[in-house]
Amino acid sequence: MTSEEMLVSLCGETSVKNFKRVKGVSQGLASAIREMVAEDLEGRLPAKGKQFVTTRYGHYRISTGSNSDNSTEMRAHDTMGAIPVQVFDDISDRRKAQGVISLDELYRKHGFHLDWDAFMSDLRERL
Repeated sequence: MTSEEMLVSLCGETSVKNFKRVKGVSQGLASAIREMVAEDLEGRLPAKGKQFVTTRYGHYRISTGSNSDNSTEMRAHDTMGAIPVQVFDDISDRRKAQGVISLDELYRKHGFHLDWDAFMSDLRERL
């Protein structure tokens, strides 16, 4: 039995299809955000591998939410010199202590103001 067959037997085919659809949209959302940030901050993304945004100020790991990275990933990013950036949700005190910054903070660090209305409008067009 494959893992997908097991999920279908436990949750039903409709639930599995819905999960896959949401997962696909979530991955597309994360990719579009990384591309937008790289463009806005005159940075770049690698052609393959870990998708860190690199700008004149450093390497940034863009995550859409507070639970995007586990502690092992956080240590790996730290070793690579990547600063974690959380796009949505409030950043907990624990995550701030780990060096996580907000997207607003990233833009300010680069001398830009993040216009959330324009950002969301651009994001909708890309999806």
